[in-house]
Amino acid sequence: MRRLIICTRIVVVYTAAALRSHHMSHACIAVLSDDRLLAEGVVQLINAEMPCTACVIDRRAPLWDRLQSERVGVLLIDSRLEDARQICSALFDDSDVFVVLIAAPDDDAWILEALSAGARGVVCRDASTAHLLKAIAFVQGGQIWASRRVLSAAWLKIRHLARTEESPLHANTIQERLSTREREVLQCAAMGLTYKQVAATLGIRPSTVKAHLMQIYRKLGVRGRGELAAAYSRILPALDEQTPRLRRPA
Repeated sequence: MRRLIICTRIVVVYTAAALRSHHMSHACIAVLSDDRLLAEGVVQLINAEMPCTACVIDRRAPLWDRLQSERVGVLLIDSRLEDARQICSALFDDSDVFVVLIAAPDDDAWILEALSAGARGVVCRDASTAHLLKAIAFVQGGQIWASRRVLSAAWLKIRHLARTEESPLHANTIQERLSTREREVLQCAAMGLTYKQVAATLGIRPSTVKAHLMQIYRKLGVRGRGELAAAYSRILPALDEQTPRLRRPA
């Protein structure tokens, strides 16, 4: 089941990125690292070569406050930080910020785990500055930046794993445990929509969307959007017979 969660979450990441890309071109790019020289060097490079502003995020300041005050659209996280992937996962679930992990090891398994945590891109430690700038531009444009072999392997596994591994949920479970509104929020979340996009689609507040998701996680026994999306993809055909699917916003 864990491999299915990893692969399905990559699809959710791509969907969400494509839906939000038009907001990214003018957003700030921030760098989070304990290596001050690395962070300042990347900021100088971005400010000189890209049509956007960049800044260094101070690790001593509350991360969420800085991301909002600086209007950060893309956050570059030093992969050497012990909590790099945990931060990535938290931002995937609770914000609209795109994460690119930089100075990463050139290891396919590590990169796949990073993507499953919600990263929109992974730049290895031996990459050139041109490679880094291209990765940022790709992520801003709603795409995922990783090696072709990693993405190809992930995509090939999705259908196979969805058919061969058991899901902890069933369509009847969702019908019995969730309210009509919670089922609507579930469908939107599984398509990779942000809190704001779900709220706009359903005509409710983003805070209400978050509250519904917390209830959904509790009722279904899942631990986040990646696991929710994986389970949802397994039961989608049966669920469609009971609940009409919502349209993704244009």
